[in-house]
Amino acid sequence: MTTDLAQPMRHQNNFDALRLLGALLVLLGHQFPLSDRPEPHIWPPSLTLESLGVSIFFSISGFLVCRSWLSDPDPYRFTLRRFLRIWPGMAVALITSSVIIAALVSREWIRIVTYMSNLVCLGCDRGQFFPGNRYPELYGSLWTIPLEVECYMLLLFVALIFRDKLRTVAAIAVGLLAVQTITSIAGFPWLRWPVGQLGAFFLVGCLLGFDDRMVRRPIIPVLLGVLIVAAGELTAGLAVLVPVMVVYVGTRSWPALRDAGRWGDLSYGVYLYAWPVQQYLIWKLGKQTPVFELMTYSILMTFALALASWHLIEKRALRFKPARPVGLETAHLARPQMRNMSADGDARLMQSAERPLS
Repeated sequence: MTTDLAQPMRHQNNFDALRLLGALLVLLGHQFPLSDRPEPHIWPPSLTLESLGVSIFFSISGFLVCRSWLSDPDPYRFTLRRFLRIWPGMAVALITSSVIIAALVSREWIRIVTYMSNLVCLGCDRGQFFPGNRYPELYGSLWTIPLEVECYMLLLFVALIFRDKLRTVAAIAVGLLAVQTITSIAGFPWLRWPVGQLGAFFLVGCLLGFDDRMVRRPIIPVLLGVLIVAAGELTAGLAVLVPVMVVYVGTRSWPALRDAGRWGDLSYGVYLYAWPVQQYLIWKLGKQTPVFELMTYSILMTFALALASWHLIEKRALRFKPARPVGLETAHLARPQMRNMSADGDARLMQSAERPLS
């Protein structure tokens, strides 16, 4: 039986399920601090549910966006696809959430006008719509979107400068990350990673997009990641473990996971609407409400809104994404770094690359 990444992706892959898992982890992780409860940790002292969920997003994003660029290295089409994937759904979520919450909670309509500045610069107005809650912000979870856009633009900038040497550049960047990890373990943390922790997950995902050998033979990077974690460098170890395991599982096609997107790709909608839904329920029911009751209501309402967001906004916006010119669909497969991806498998990945990753 072949271990080729392309073989199990001729029809579907598992990325929809992994994205949905990441969004659900963020929702579950936020429920505790929002309702003024101690936040559970997967691994003390810093690995929480939401941090793991966001790490999954950035790992998938680096891999799939890298594959998307390799299949169609055009800066205009690349940028427009990213814009259509992120902005329309986010814009509608910001507008509808602020109007509905203002009507139900604060009734301060002028606040909606100032909050619309976030449509141009996300984070310009924090939106203090819930003054009685522990965290009054209407949205406290969207800070990752500007960071992800920065990763996209950095990838585009590097790709335009180095072009056919992208694989080498990615390997050098990962090497610098390794040097930082080694010096930190040795007690000399003088070298700091410039793009932040989540940027490291994106970067390793990109490297896997350029060369999938680590995913086809994951035992060595997995053991390396475990050793780094055991040495006390949790973030650096996870930056190896999470992308490798996520891409390994995502590029497979398993019956229990591959049909997760049968009703649409709901992960971005879940990520967009979970925080305001949770804030409203805490304001309405009170933070003393049992946490699992709050979670149940939050999941039901958020998934209903995510379903509407996908079918009414996100899917319709993607109809305007530019198609690759005829002839590019298979020409890129002749490149050495893409030799392990069949035409069918890579086409499926390109569909995944246009879905929500934030």
